[in-house]
Amino acid sequence: MELDESGEVIDPHCAEGIKKKYSRKKREADCKALEEEIKKNGGVSGENSQHLPTIRGMISHSFDPFMTAYVALERKNMEQMINEVMSTELVDRNGQLPVFSSSVNMFAYIRNSIKRCTALTNGQTFFDLQNEFKHCFKLYSQRLLEKLPGASTGSTGGLDSSNSGANNKVKLGEKQEEELCFVINTAVYCAETLPSLEEAIRATIDKAFSEAIELSQEIDTFHDVAAAAMKCIVTGLETSLGDELTTLYKANWQAWETVGDESLYVTQMGEKLRAFVPVLRQMLSGLYFTNFCDKFAALFVPKILQAVMKCRKVNQVATQQLLLDVYALKTLFLQLPVLNKNASSSP
Repeated sequence: MELDESGEVIDPHCAEGIKKKYSRKKREADCKALEEEIKKNGGVSGENSQHLPTIRGMISHSFDPFMTAYVALERKNMEQMINEVMSTELVDRNGQLPVFSSSVNMFAYIRNSIKRCTALTNGQTFFDLQNEFKHCFKLYSQRLLEKLPGASTGSTGGLDSSNSGANNKVKLGEKQEEELCFVINTAVYCAETLPSLEEAIRATIDKAFSEAIELSQEIDTFHDVAAAAMKCIVTGLETSLGDELTTLYKANWQAWETVGDESLYVTQMGEKLRAFVPVLRQMLSGLYFTNFCDKFAALFVPKILQAVMKCRKVNQVATQQLLLDVYALKTLFLQLPVLNKNASSSP
């Protein structure tokens, strides 16, 4: 049954009715032929596909030129978040190693920021936002460095080279070695979390930007922070043993009369090491604790030898005492990885 423009039924036997009947059949045949062509080629033919552009992302990407204020707001909020959580710094002990809770909060904020952005667009705006994440990581690494005793930060976010040498004196406050362990663990946590974040961003962002996603510099920065904190621990312990070294080479070895147990300076060194080293073993990963032992031994053993070489007018009895002391120190340093507060360094 065919209808005219006014909705009236057309006689199928009249000229107009016959014309509309064959016109309808032609449209049906064309549609059927197109469907068969699509099935045959597994989709729209190459020639026709040029005239059928996808609309995926067209609406969301149209907002990108107007999203600069949104990105700026996210940057401001991240900076504010870091300042707030680090002003009342807490320690998160839920993981394998204790870290500053500010690092956990930072990555939680970034995950939520990604969800907010990708709900709108995964194009230029998301790319700009991940650049702000890099700014956030740089700011956070600088704030971690500020926790180091005597550390100065430059524009690169690293320690000033003039203030990071082994010859500089670092005096640690009470339990400051614990805070330095937190800095190391936190920096390592950040460095180990960034690769998965980089992978997640690369998988989510528009393919046009995926190759430009790179966080290796930020990873290196956090490893540098951990290394700087370790250097402070090593040089801080060295500084705390300075008085004992002075006692060693300033002793009146010329007037030494008897050989007894280890000298007082050896006993005092042992007491300080037993109070210090177990804390690090408990709070650091095995890798970083081993790194501490290696670095401290490499730094301090030559200091002991230098102090011995400074001794003047050593009589024969004093020589025997020095041999006993050096052997006790050797034993002490060999036991460094397993020292505990109740151990004895006596041979």
